[in-house]
Amino acid sequence: MPGLAFAFPDGAPWDALANPGEACAQCHFGEDPVEESPALSLSGLEDGAVAGETYLISLSFAPQGAEIVGFLASMRNQDEGAAGVISSDNQRVEARDAAARSTLEGAALENGVAEWSFHWRAPDAPGPVTLSVAANAGNGDASQFGDTVHLKNIDLDVQKK
Repeated sequence: MPGLAFAFPDGAPWDALANPGEACAQCHFGEDPVEESPALSLSGLEDGAVAGETYLISLSFAPQGAEIVGFLASMRNQDEGAAGVISSDNQRVEARDAAARSTLEGAALENGVAEWSFHWRAPDAPGPVTLSVAANAGNGDASQFGDTVHLKNIDLDVQKK
């Protein structure tokens, strides 16, 4: 079973984004997922979003006792799935379509905190969008045991331009 921890050395599979919290908890065991975790904070969308505009989203993750961390995020709407486009200009985050995940370079904590950022271009059509983030606080033993998944969701109403 410890081989499962090495099954995805490049990060969580992109297709896990349909439900990041459940997907992470399938491979990272330890505690129950922490819903709306206070250890995970997001900025960049406090004023909402406007269709077609681009936003810098910053994530900060400060889990207690973690040795290694990672995240998986998606922007989705109920009707069409992926909402908008995510891009990254740093080595700590990689992006694909309306999804982002941490890289190996982004797995390190500095003074107990990991910080990541990426850009999101809102969809051209207005409507509801949910940013879902699942962050893993790993114990660093390279097994799937002893890790804790932290979850955060932000519901947005993308406004007309």
